[in-house]
Amino acid sequence: MKKTKWSFGLVQRTFFLMLFVFIIILGLMSLQGITEYKERLISSTYDASLTSGIQSIYQTEYSLDNKNMTTYLKNYYLTNEGMSAIVDSDNNIKSFVSSASLHVSQLWILDENKSQEIMVDISENNLVKKINEYMIAHPDENYEVVIGGAQSKKKQYYINNDKQEVEYYTSMDTTGIHPAYLAINGKVLLNNSHKSLKKYKVSWYMSERCFYERNGASGGREFTDYKKLKKALEKQIKKIDSIEYARGSDYVHSKSINVGDGTMTIVLSELNQEISSVSNTSGVKGYFVSASFIPKLTKRAAVNYFEHSWYIYIIVLWLNVVISIVISHMITKPLRHVSEVTSEIAKNDFSEKFLITRHDEIGQLENNINIMSTNLDNTINQLTEQLEHVQRLEHTRKQFIANFTHEIKTPLGIIAGYSELLEDATSQESREKYISIINEQIERINGIVLTMLELSRLESGKIELNNYYVSLSELVEEVIDDFEYELEKKQLHVVKEYEVVDLDCDPIQIERVINNLTSNAIKHTEEHGIITYRIMKHRFEIENEGHHLSQEEMESIWEAYISKDQGGTGLGLPIVKAILERHGYHFGVENTEKGVLFYFEY
Repeated sequence: MKKTKWSFGLVQRTFFLMLFVFIIILGLMSLQGITEYKERLISSTYDASLTSGIQSIYQTEYSLDNKNMTTYLKNYYLTNEGMSAIVDSDNNIKSFVSSASLHVSQLWILDENKSQEIMVDISENNLVKKINEYMIAHPDENYEVVIGGAQSKKKQYYINNDKQEVEYYTSMDTTGIHPAYLAINGKVLLNNSHKSLKKYKVSWYMSERCFYERNGASGGREFTDYKKLKKALEKQIKKIDSIEYARGSDYVHSKSINVGDGTMTIVLSELNQEISSVSNTSGVKGYFVSASFIPKLTKRAAVNYFEHSWYIYIIVLWLNVVISIVISHMITKPLRHVSEVTSEIAKNDFSEKFLITRHDEIGQLENNINIMSTNLDNTINQLTEQLEHVQRLEHTRKQFIANFTHEIKTPLGIIAGYSELLEDATSQESREKYISIINEQIERINGIVLTMLELSRLESGKIELNNYYVSLSELVEEVIDDFEYELEKKQLHVVKEYEVVDLDCDPIQIERVINNLTSNAIKHTEEHGIITYRIMKHRFEIENEGHHLSQEEMESIWEAYISKDQGGTGLGLPIVKAILERHGYHFGVENTEKGVLFYFEY
């Protein structure tokens, strides 16, 4: 079975390239956005009223042991989360209050079938300690509870200033369970006999030691180890003098540190600053330190950012599609036209031309193809006319047309191929490379065309000779000087055997004859070989060491054909023949003992 080969066109390549660029840009934007949301979340945990209240009380009574400050903190944390400390100038903690220590330990479970939360009575059987130990040992789990026990209606409680349980004022009655059996994730914590057991998920748990919430604000579970947070805060308090806090105002400084999988924000306030009309004259210095904890800060910030910015990604995706289609259409449309026109030229149809409306690389390519097409059309037309008027060259011209057409099909095929590659090119560098190759092939075709045109004019007698006497040896020396580099490159030795001859000829044309014969001799002479020039009274010879010609080669060597040498046109010797015939000179080629000899007689 033949496998299907997938091919991505310019539209698809442009789409994926731009999508890659957009992804990088959006990634950088996301990093910046998430960082900003993290800063917002951190700043939102700072309560300026709490700080201001503590400082006001302190400056009123000028004492770090002021019980009113502790009372103010306890009342605040009955309805809020966090921890705070009053610290003296030697970094000793005078008072410490944590929201966790002010609440009754509570365990809430979720009945997913009824979408109902149930409160579990964990005040007995040392359950709080056991749950604390298990959760702290397994902080990254989702907790499932298997429980059995009597159910009743319960209300929520908190501890007041007299360390008594006070009921919340709420009209919502809550189902409660007094457990006889309780296991968390298979770990049995209470095992009294009970007939009916049911599985629940822990919704949230709070104790003085730790806190857990499932489906929190960050979109996942959250776990907080209060003991670890307290240790981290105490450690920072000991280093207050050496810590570089970010200055938020004249008297408030803040710092964020990583604790576990969350971020603790610490706010440091200098209590002796003048923030009210009452001045501190006692000279007692101290600090008020408050701390808040944000579990999984980065994840929470990312969720918040994408919830508010998701539409940007949709817009960017659509923009990517639209821009890719527009850009690709701007490029592929002219390239397809180029491919179509060059394909027709490759079939010898020169009637279709480009209407030049662009001034970029594609416009330059279209203009060069127009020139090439015109030159090819004109040349073939002129050659066709010559074939019709000169019967004696009919066979030669037919052979030339066949060879000529065969030769130009190669560069035309290259042009057509690279025109198609241009359609799939994804970078400016690739397009410029392909256009350069196409232009080289066009120049090659133009060179062949112009050379053949000159040969045709010579054979048809349209070029008039400008004859006068000239020293043949001087013409030869000029040609040898022109080929000095090629001769030295192959380390060829030149032998000169001259007689004094003043030749009545067209010096420009005869010099070209000698030039073409010399070029031919250099190509077919091996390195360190010898090329001999002989000027005799009625004959000129050039002999090169090398391989002999076969009889078939000697008969066809003067005919117009395309050379196997890719650097030339294969028309050098036919031009020699045309010029010498125009002068009426006899010429020929023969094998010698050393190699091959070309001559003409005057």
